[in-house]
Amino acid sequence: MALVAVGLTYVLVCGEIDLAVGMTPSGAPALCGWLYESLAAGSPGAPFWLVAAALLVPPLSCLILGVGAGLLTVCRGCRAS
Repeated sequence: MALVAVGLTYVLVCGEIDLAVGMTPSGAPALCGWLYESLAAGSPGAPFWLVAAALLVPPLSCLILGVGAGLLTVCRGCRAS
């Protein structure tokens, strides 16, 4: 939560208030739950790599989405409105 708060502080200071700031990290728990249920099927004997994938893929997807949005904002000059 502190990591999101620090990132959001920079967004607010720059005046770039955007709904994507909250939507990107809020999608990670949903993706994590969906991956865990679909890959490991909630079984207690699930292989380690399935559980690790369910825990690592959501933060990495948020990182990719955040970097992509940042590059669009900085390189292309797209402003949040």
